[in-house]
Amino acid sequence: MSLKNKWVGAVLAGALGLGAAAFGQPVEPVHAAVSNHVAIKVNGAVLVSDDSAFVERNRVMVPLRAVSEAMGAKVKWDSVRKTVRVTGDTHSFELAAGQKKAIKDGASIELDAAPVMKEGRLFIPLRFSAEGLGGTVRWNAAKREANIYPGLTPEQAKSAVKESADRVIRALRDQDFKQLAEMSHSKGVTFSPYAYVERTKNVTLSREKMAEGFANDAKYSWGEYDGSGEPIKLKFKDYYKQFVYSSDFARAPWTGFNDSKSYGNSLNNASQAYPGAVIVEYHFDGFNPEYGGMDWESLRLVFQKEGNRWVLSGIVHDEWTI
Repeated sequence: MSLKNKWVGAVLAGALGLGAAAFGQPVEPVHAAVSNHVAIKVNGAVLVSDDSAFVERNRVMVPLRAVSEAMGAKVKWDSVRKTVRVTGDTHSFELAAGQKKAIKDGASIELDAAPVMKEGRLFIPLRFSAEGLGGTVRWNAAKREANIYPGLTPEQAKSAVKESADRVIRALRDQDFKQLAEMSHSKGVTFSPYAYVERTKNVTLSREKMAEGFANDAKYSWGEYDGSGEPIKLKFKDYYKQFVYSSDFARAPWTGFNDSKSYGNSLNNASQAYPGAVIVEYHFDGFNPEYGGMDWESLRLVFQKEGNRWVLSGIVHDEWTI
């Protein structure tokens, strides 16, 4: 089963006895009989990885590659020097297993704990996994949850893009495609019918095509229907009604800025697909009480910085998938 279809409720099991370990403070004693899940989120999206975080000498150690790539960084292994180099948009670092000394942006630094090689995978301290790339970590002890923000925190993201997001969601509601075109990225807007974004495969509409709106009667291959695997081949008008403004998201009861409330089994990789972006999620917990919340639905607007303004770069639909 591919990562994009894994059930995210089973991620990152095995971290034991966590207290304030995410920040290098002493943790509760680890008892073999006590096992607790620890969730790691990147911009609110649960990190899905085959490798579980674990506690090493009172530090939470996380899988370097999974966390770094979820933050939109590139990871390269130097087999000769036995080092790993991680390169993000604005920061980079290099380190090796068993060595507390690391290089960040060309300068030598010392980590709280040495990276650990386990079953051929490199694990590094949670705090540095974010801060090494210029990000931020927030630890929720009650939920045993680490929230990593590669760029802006939710408060900063809201301050930066709320006005633009409000205009875009109203334009979507009103089918004001000229307004949408004006607020779109110069390279166009990429559409994803489900949470997992594949920018090289997903349809990207130029500003000109966005401005045409429903007058654009060409059929596009938007992806595949979840479950059946049948191609989603629709005109923009039909795709819009099914995978863009499928609910009145302008009135959604919950809005998150670099935060997510979705909990489906399709991998939310927007932060990896759009490095440095601000992601705004509009979320409905569900519509029919009989479904117990399984009919939840979200719309994510992806904003990237172009020049001195934030522009719309992606529109991602999300719902429960099989």
